[in-house]
Amino acid sequence: MDRVLEVLERRGLSLGELRLLFRLLDREGSLAELGAALGKPVSDVWQTGNRLARRGLVRWYHVGPRDETRLTITRDGRATVRALLAASQHAA
Repeated sequence: MDRVLEVLERRGLSLGELRLLFRLLDREGSLAELGAALGKPVSDVWQTGNRLARRGLVRWYHVGPRDETRLTITRDGRATVRALLAASQHAA
């Protein structure tokens, strides 16, 4: 468990940021979709997404005629999640 906490601390991730990264592993999503999946208001997803985007862990983009805002995980975001998963496997 210490390894997992060490990775979280080193990467500066909050629990909310971690949850969003894990959610984005299998699919990208709109702010509304992600909010519904995480049980959070869109404003929380927006703030969390902004923090992760500033660190290069997710990427924003817009699609469709109404410019729907969507989030996707980046290569660095996937590497961060893989490091956490590897640390948790060592802890088990």
